[in-house]
Amino acid sequence: MKKSTVIIIVEAVVIVILGISVVSQHHQLALNREAHRRAAGADPFQMKKLPADENARYAALPADEAARGFFEACGRGDWAEVEKFWPGVVPLDDRMKEALDGVTVVSLGKPFSRPGFAATFVPYEIRFKNGETKKYNLAIRRDNPAGRWMFDGGL
Repeated sequence: MKKSTVIIIVEAVVIVILGISVVSQHHQLALNREAHRRAAGADPFQMKKLPADENARYAALPADEAARGFFEACGRGDWAEVEKFWPGVVPLDDRMKEALDGVTVVSLGKPFSRPGFAATFVPYEIRFKNGETKKYNLAIRRDNPAGRWMFDGGL
């Protein structure tokens, strides 16, 4: 093998090693920033802050009662109440409000969980103001700093 070929191979290996090192350091810095943010008490879900006594009442709700409270607030168009169950990182936009305004709870089933999911699932049947019904599982979770149930999917 020629000396120039060996030099090129060595330079390529050094460049790859340096590139991996830079990526690794960047990843570690990102992890450190995330750990610092969480340690500082930041809420990654951006839940609406409530007074401690009110938050405690919501945190103590069983999953099915939280689901009922969520749907009933939607039905009344009480968006301030809905926001107590809504993660702030997801906008509660007009389209969502229009879809959920006027819903009524037909039935709620027994909450269940699945391995590998942070959510608790509450089977439901709701009736929309146009008369249509929907059966599905509302995903709610309370692994946020407030310890309250929050909407996580299933509409």
